[in-house]
Amino acid sequence: MKRIIEFREDSFNIAKEEHQKKTEARKELDHEIQVLTGHKGTIDKKGFFENPMSMVFSLIKDKYIEKNTLVLSGQKLAEMLELRVNPVIAALEKYSQYKDIEDPIKENFTTYAETPDEIDKLKKIKKAIDAINDLSKITHVYTNHIVQGTSGAITADLRDTRLRPNVRWIKGTIRG
Repeated sequence: MKRIIEFREDSFNIAKEEHQKKTEARKELDHEIQVLTGHKGTIDKKGFFENPMSMVFSLIKDKYIEKNTLVLSGQKLAEMLELRVNPVIAALEKYSQYKDIEDPIKENFTTYAETPDEIDKLKKIKKAIDAINDLSKITHVYTNHIVQGTSGAITADLRDTRLRPNVRWIKGTIRG
């Protein structure tokens, strides 16, 4: 049975914010396309991002098919009708910055002790951290000395000086 060594909450929150920006940019792009072409959910169509403006101009052509007696291309039709495509272009550029961002999963920001050796190390380090935290209630504990005194098996977060198990030490990627 694996046990959590650490959850990188700050990184997870940043990834959530980036995904939220993607969602907002997506809504803006959908809105601008709908305003211009009257179509909803257009960017879900397969191949939209291979040539998005071509797709938008195709939608414009479809929208005005009855009025397009000269069989103009969507781009020419947009020019002739003086349609404002700039908001779509701006929204598309904004969305393109985020389009590859996936909704973050906590599992991807969590490191686990998986082997019996890693779990044993984690238990012992947590026990030591609990004892040090208990001691810190009655006297000042210098976290930098704890880190040094444990050869890096325990680490301290510089922002809040909380003692934590050192993931790399537990996973065996650094030696004590």
